[in-house]
Amino acid sequence: MLYPLKFKPILKQTIWGGDKLAYKSNDPKVKESIGESWEISGVQDNISVVSEGALEGNSLQELTEIYMGDLVGDKIYEKFGIEFPLLIKYIDARDNLSIQVHPDDATAKARHNAYGKTEMWYLVGADRDAELIMGFNKDTDKSEYLTAQSYTACSAEHRESRKRRLFFHSGRYGTRYLQRLLYRRDTTNIGYHLPDLRL
Repeated sequence: MLYPLKFKPILKQTIWGGDKLAYKSNDPKVKESIGESWEISGVQDNISVVSEGALEGNSLQELTEIYMGDLVGDKIYEKFGIEFPLLIKYIDARDNLSIQVHPDDATAKARHNAYGKTEMWYLVGADRDAELIMGFNKDTDKSEYLTAQSYTACSAEHRESRKRRLFFHSGRYGTRYLQRLLYRRDTTNIGYHLPDLRL
């Protein structure tokens, strides 16, 4: 019988990671520079595993195969089968992340046989000088971007660090985080890095 499930976090150490997620690690060697904690993941080679109870040790994929619509809902199961369609994670960025653009479903399917990457963020907390730079507020082509002196010279939009909920459609250029803790929901972990420019 199903019960409220808890999963073991999948921790990702990164060069830009901070120390706000260290409490999630039971490994003394994995306490620093934790950039991401994947809370629920169906991403290949990073499938979440139940952490307690009668189903402890079972993977999310195994549970979906057994419980089908009872676990994820009939419509979701009919559409995605045993592939869990969301990636839910915390992000702790103490330094700048690379500038990226995320593919839509058609591009991701053609290049990676995967889903596109549309994101929803919820800001859990941010340092006083934290910022998010996202997208362009005018049409910018490849040549203009590559010859610009900085990303902000391309007229990037600045979002207030106090804004709690942010939604990013796939294909939007240039997400970047600085000194913030985010709760993020994706459908995949695919992103293309753009050449980083000095800010």
